[in-house]
Amino acid sequence: SSKHSSYGYLESAASKITNLKYASWAPQKELFSNSKVKLFITHCGANSVIEANYFGVKPLGAPITDEQFSVMTRLKNMGLSKQIKLNDNSQRILELVYESLYNDEEADKKVDKVRRMMEFEELRGG
Repeated sequence: SSKHSSYGYLESAASKITNLKYASWAPQKELFSNSKVKLFITHCGANSVIEANYFGVKPLGAPITDEQFSVMTRLKNMGLSKQIKLNDNSQRILELVYESLYNDEEADKKVDKVRRMMEFEELRGG
């Protein structure tokens, strides 16, 4: 199926980049708790975004379906994320990654604020 061939393509492409690991599944909570993880390219599933927020990992959204676009809209409105669009080419995606990692201090502050708010709610028992 095309799903499997795209996975093969992604795995092959990722194998050429030394600091990129491709996996069809990953233990997100364990990854997010690692201080070296600074950016999460996400399909904008609600649970994934909540986990990234909890650990203070900045999301870079790449939504595909209706619910995901809704989550992406909220992230953009809050100033937490830029958006990868379905028709963005590789150069544009790399620009968004670079901007998100190195040129978006305002979003960094907002991501940290959301993390602290979630931590506070947890301490409150909320």
